[in-house]
Amino acid sequence: MASRSVATTIGNGPGKGEAREARVAPTTAESKRIAGLVGPTLIALSASEALNYRIWNDNLAPVTDLDRALLFVGRLSIVRVHNCWTRRWPLLTTLAGWSALLLGLARMFAPEGRQPGRNAATDGLLLAMFASGVVLILQAGRPEAHRR
Repeated sequence: MASRSVATTIGNGPGKGEAREARVAPTTAESKRIAGLVGPTLIALSASEALNYRIWNDNLAPVTDLDRALLFVGRLSIVRVHNCWTRRWPLLTTLAGWSALLLGLARMFAPEGRQPGRNAATDGLLLAMFASGVVLILQAGRPEAHRR
């Protein structure tokens, strides 16, 4: 189930008795399923970029164009089904979706822009991506807590 919504009834006003769609927060199972995809992706992207950072020195616009399209479409799908602003671990999935979506948009409008040079800030960002991926993998594999 990619997106969940519930039909609700309007009690008063001009649309009295009309049904409309109301968004429902993603369930824990949905969050875990998406985290199981996003976590390994973050780990693979951050590790491969850290090991091959030099490839961005000769940045070609067509490669950036492909990169932005994949970032934008992939993360737009995450944001559409998992836009969960909570103070729990699913927020990492939402933040990963929004940050990559914005990065994809930035690369759409500046395909010839250069990647920042490798320094402590970029290494810190790659480390944060890697750590977020690890947390998401751990959360995705964590058993459900039984509530009574």
